[in-house]
Amino acid sequence: MSEKQLNSPSFLKISNSPLFSKFLHYCCDEIIEGKSVDWRNNNDDIEWTIEDINKSKAIVKDFFHKSIIHDKFERPELISEAVFNVMQNCYETRRESIQHNFIKARFIEAEHNLLENVDWKIKWVLGNSMLPSYKEPILQLNLGCSRMSSMGSKPKQKIIDFEMNIEQVDHLITVLESALGELNNDD
Repeated sequence: MSEKQLNSPSFLKISNSPLFSKFLHYCCDEIIEGKSVDWRNNNDDIEWTIEDINKSKAIVKDFFHKSIIHDKFERPELISEAVFNVMQNCYETRRESIQHNFIKARFIEAEHNLLENVDWKIKWVLGNSMLPSYKEPILQLNLGCSRMSSMGSKPKQKIIDFEMNIEQVDHLITVLESALGELNNDD
């Protein structure tokens, strides 16, 4: 954070800790969820313009992102101890989610496919048209993936779903365990 940013009147207009903490959590929500939060609708205690709000949010987001990149949260000289403590408390509470979002955004920007969500169901097939008394468990997997479709656009969400029998599930588990073993051996 630069000295000019810290001395910005918009950033210093919030004087009480609970209100400042609430504002910081709104900034974190924007970082994590990726959608803009209209702070004016949630608080009438601070008199500031849209420009003030946007500058303040940008300062907080930049500071949190730099803290993630450098893996340290240090108090700039111009911030009081009380303000820093509120910022640090918010950061420590939300650090894991901010870090996850930051890494996810970098993967997608680099046009890598990203597996974000795995959903599964077990189905018990009691028969089919060829074998009316056939009993077999089936695993249904739904993989929620993201990928950048073109530069400057939003990530494209895609769900890949498929079903596997017990032998296929055993093979998948063996392959995943092998891949995990290879990843752990690189360390």
